[in-house]
Amino acid sequence: MTLRIGTRLQMITATALLGMALLIGLAAWDLSRVIGDARAAQTRTLVEAAHGVLAYFEGEERAGRMSRAAAQAGLSRRSAACTTPGTSISGSRTCIRAW
Repeated sequence: MTLRIGTRLQMITATALLGMALLIGLAAWDLSRVIGDARAAQTRTLVEAAHGVLAYFEGEERAGRMSRAAAQAGLSRRSAACTTPGTSISGSRTCIRAW
């Protein structure tokens, strides 16, 4: 059975469009995964930085070099940059630098 040239061209075009749609879908899925991984890594970094600052002030208080009120005040000053309304993902980088 032979197909007309118009039918062949339509089949080739449909196959190419289906392939491109599949590639776009795979690229979108991969981009979503990469963005999710980046957010998780950034959140992990921010939490680790906060933990480090908290451990520093706790250590200073326990060693007697700082009173509890001074340690809490120091921690409040360091964390003020991270609690401002509207802090975005790029703003959290500023929080890490501030610590």
